[in-house]
Amino acid sequence: MYVAIAKELLKSVHARPVCVDVGSAGGFHQRLEAVRSEVDIIGFDADPDECARLNAAAKQGERHINAAIGRENEKITLELHKKRKTSSCYKTNMDRVSYFYDAERFTPEGEISFTTHSLDAICASEGIKRIDYIKVDVEGHELAVLEGCAKVFLFAELEVYFHPFREGACSFDQIMSHMRQRGYILMDLRRNYWSPKSTDAIRNYSVKGMLMFGDALFCLDPFLKVNQSAWSTAEARAGYLALLSLYGYTAEALMFIDVLKGNGSMPTDEAEIFKGIIMRGSVRRKCKARLGRIMLLMEKWMQFPIAVRSGLSLSAHCQGDGELGNLDERGGVE
Repeated sequence: MYVAIAKELLKSVHARPVCVDVGSAGGFHQRLEAVRSEVDIIGFDADPDECARLNAAAKQGERHINAAIGRENEKITLELHKKRKTSSCYKTNMDRVSYFYDAERFTPEGEISFTTHSLDAICASEGIKRIDYIKVDVEGHELAVLEGCAKVFLFAELEVYFHPFREGACSFDQIMSHMRQRGYILMDLRRNYWSPKSTDAIRNYSVKGMLMFGDALFCLDPFLKVNQSAWSTAEARAGYLALLSLYGYTAEALMFIDVLKGNGSMPTDEAEIFKGIIMRGSVRRKCKARLGRIMLLMEKWMQFPIAVRSGLSLSAHCQGDGELGNLDERGGVE
């Protein structure tokens, strides 16, 4: 449902948002894959072999650039781990990590030094004039990436850290402060918890562990006058509403239409067209609402574990929320 709405919004004004993924090793998220035909996707990764592999399999509207993104001309050292996907330019505090399960994946296995370049500099050299959506997952170096990009994007999905198990990595409060100063509001937060090894000492222990890291979703605040220039074109306005819809925020998209219309950033006739697209594509799921009420009644009579009541997926060693935003009724983006 949400993907169809996003596509129709973009097609209505021939908009084609530019979506950037910093730390694109492994490929793009299914959310971007679902609207691939309507957007341009650019991936950045410091691994030349991975970029070559991704470019060899790239589809229309997609490309990958081999570059280490951060602050301009900053020299950093990447600590390689036994599990390569956890490698980071911030050393792991093994005194902390060793008390949790599967700490061996953070075992250091060498280092690589390189110089980072700002996203602004790379965009200038690659002819990338704007960024409408950005996803950054670079193992604690997210703030450096943001500080190297002065562009105004409509949406940002960022990995964030709550527990200092990476020494010197940016914390959630630093990211939150930076994004607020740039005129963004927090839409959603996906949390990840780790259970300590001492969990085994307590029988039937099924509560959530310690909050370690997660993903934060930000959008440009439509209520701020300073942001009004970001919606100067129909393409930008449609892109903003399409990204909201893609994450399942159709009701919020309707509200933001009224906000933009009210502050003069969106023509009335255009607002009605966009509202019609969203309303036609939205379906009220009464059965889902009824099921929710039944579950609330059940909870009054049954004491579920805190992790279940908090909406967390469970495993023996860690817990975590589902995807950011509101999922489709089948559990996915569409």
